[in-house]
Parts: sequence; structure tokens; C-alpha cells
Amino acid sequence: MSPAARRVLVVGKVDRPLESLIPVLRRTEFSVHHSERLDDALRRQSEESFDLVVVRVGEGDAGIERLIQRLRATDSASRRAGLLLLAEPDQLQHARSFLGRGANRVVAVDSPPEEVLHGVADLIGVPPRLAVRTLAQLSVRAGFERQLLLFQTENLSALGMLLRGDSELPVGTRFDFELSLPGDPLAVVGAAQVVWHTDPRRHGFSGFGVRFLSFRGADGARLRAFLERHLQRRPTAPPA
Repeated sequence: MSPAARRVLVVGKVDRPLESLIPVLRRTEFSVHHSERLDDALRRQSEESFDLVVVRVGEGDAGIERLIQRLRATDSASRRAGLLLLAEPDQLQHARSFLGRGANRVVAVDSPPEEVLHGVADLIGVPPRLAVRTLAQLSVRAGFERQLLLFQTENLSALGMLLRGDSELPVGTRFDFELSLPGDPLAVVGAAQVVWHTDPRRHGFSGFGVRFLSFRGADGARLRAFLERHLQRRPTAPPA
């Protein structure tokens, strides 16, 4: 194990999907620690430094809010850790209420394993984000029609973007997009998914974060080249 191994705290009973997630993490560069009981997790995340906390949210988990408050406290050793909530289907709405209020991602426990791992990779391997204001046009299906919406970006990364503007798009909504890159006459075209909403009191604006699902042709490579050029000479945005 590398001395710089990323530390992950997994909280909850080890059954699906944790029984498949933990071995995968341990086979990579992650140092995985497990706490089945919430009170033990509360103590550990305050006293030990973790890069990521994965919490299983099941029925009757009234302590999640307390866990988040303790995790984000100014004296918490893991204050800056990414927080991924794995929620039972009947707890998804409850879990999503914490997005933008301390939780970074929510994934249903019955999601495909690759979606859980994508959430882990997005949080623990957060790519540099470029603070840039440009336009993104979203094409969202509403029944049998498509609705075109315009938003302004707050920041961009190779994995997703943060958009400013009021939206009623629920977490999980998939859509097509066209992204204008400054200095490039051709838009980047692809598909993306809403993964979280901002908290106006915490972030100072209304908006939502999305992750990229696919790109048209070489548009993904064009976006990465744009980011590499500008990240070399401009400040990056903090992780969302």
C-alpha cells in the first residue's frame, strides 16, 4: 500500500452494494476502513482524516444529519472529505435533501456497480475545475417534446460542470447539451446528468452540478485540450 493511499471510511452494514464496493477499493490505491455503527463513524471521522466517506442510508437512519454536521464541523479532521450517500429506494428523496448541504453525491443502492464506482471516482479523484463563465444549452425531454434551456457555467472539468440558474430539473435527469468554449467556434456536444443542486445560502447562487455521460465524436478530447491549456495559466475552482 502506498504511503499516499487515499483513505476511505465506509459506514453501514456490509451487504449490497458495499460487499462488492469494498474489495474493489482495496484492490486499488485506496485504504479502506469500515464502521458498521454510526456512533463509531462519528468519532472516527472527527478524529481521523479521510478523503472520502461512503454512508449507507437505510430506513430509520435519523442520524445522517448528525453525521453530516459532525463531518463538516470546523474541528473535524475529515471536514474536506467527499461524502457519498448510498440510499435505499424509499430513502432517495430523504438522502437527496442533503445535496448541497454537506453531501456531494447520492446513489441508489440498486444502481449498477459502475455507477457507484463512478461516484467514488468523481469525488476522490476530483479533476481540476476551471472557473469559467460561458453558455450551455440543455435539451431536456418533457413528455413527447424537448425543451431548450440556457444556463451559464460556473466551472468546468473533464467530468462535469456546475451551472448557474434556477432549475426544476430533478437529480438524475438526463439531457443533451451544447457547450460554448471561449475562442472556439464549434460547440462541445454531448449528454449529461444532474447529480446535485446548490444550496443558495452556502454557495451564494442557485444552480446544479452535472456529470458528463458521453460526447459527440472528438468533442470530449477538445474539451480536455481546452481545460489543459487554460488550467496552466488560470486559477482553478474549488471542488463542489
